[in-house]
Amino acid sequence: MILRRLRNWAVTLLPILVGLLLGLFLVAIAGSASGFSPSSVLQSLWEGAFGDQFAIAETLVRSIPVLMTGLGVAVCFRAGLWNIGAEGQLIIGGLSATALLLQIPMPTGLALLSGSLAGAVGGSLWALPAALLKLRSGINEVIVTLLLNFVAAGLLGFLVTGPLMEQEGSLPQTDPLPETARWTLLLLPTRLHLGLFFALLLALVLHFVMEKTVIGLDWKAYGASPESAKTLGIREDRVIWSAFLVGGALAGIGGAMEVMGATYRLYEKWSPGYGYSGIVAALVARLNAAALIPSSLLLGALTAGGLGIQRTLGLPPTLTWVIQACLLLPITLRLRPKG
Repeated sequence: MILRRLRNWAVTLLPILVGLLLGLFLVAIAGSASGFSPSSVLQSLWEGAFGDQFAIAETLVRSIPVLMTGLGVAVCFRAGLWNIGAEGQLIIGGLSATALLLQIPMPTGLALLSGSLAGAVGGSLWALPAALLKLRSGINEVIVTLLLNFVAAGLLGFLVTGPLMEQEGSLPQTDPLPETARWTLLLLPTRLHLGLFFALLLALVLHFVMEKTVIGLDWKAYGASPESAKTLGIREDRVIWSAFLVGGALAGIGGAMEVMGATYRLYEKWSPGYGYSGIVAALVARLNAAALIPSSLLLGALTAGGLGIQRTLGLPPTLTWVIQACLLLPITLRLRPKG
């Protein structure tokens, strides 16, 4: 039993370790081509993610939206639905929460609850077209969800330069959220906020739902074999609607948490790609909601580390996307069709 568990851990962790080491190697080589020693590049990455309490706090803060979008992706992927739209659902969730909280003053507890619910509703609504078009017209959800990401980004740009633009009218951004609509900070003067524990709780609840409830088993059965699932009496429309609704809601809550806990306002290019990082985190975690906690921490550390190499070496923070791509390579090889 122990040997079997060790073998399972090795099978799970080895591809992640190989991808991570390959990504770090390529980033170090890229840094060398820019005139920096590999050791200085790797040191800057480490210090940007874990160098002090500010770096650790920033890693945790950036892990939250990755975790929430990863959860939304994992639900859909588990049901065999390729939801590539977590980025757009995150943006719409943040927009929904911001629009509500700027218009209606509320006490702290009610504001946080209402903002989270608004984010969930916004994210769900943004996921619905993919479910509707798949069921009614058979249109592939990859196309719909991916294109909706660009629509969401364009809508954000329009709103922060128009209807939701700050009252001063000098910058393309919204007014800041009121103090009552912000998550409590846990470690001053960092940005680490109480929403972290809410996100962890949602991950554990979703893990239970996916592994121990009927709807979770329906998602898994349909994702493994749609035809067999139909034979067992599992309704296709119920699976597709529920997966997209729950997945969109989770990503939308992630957007609401980001604006209520970290940025306090919206602006153009507000998300640095958290939804796409959520896809990587979900695949690294093998669509396991509990395992998404450490995988999101890894992706959050890479994002924070990218800012570290920008501050200290002047290298672009997007260089860490190379590492994310390398994390996916072993998974891609494992999932490639046989024959």
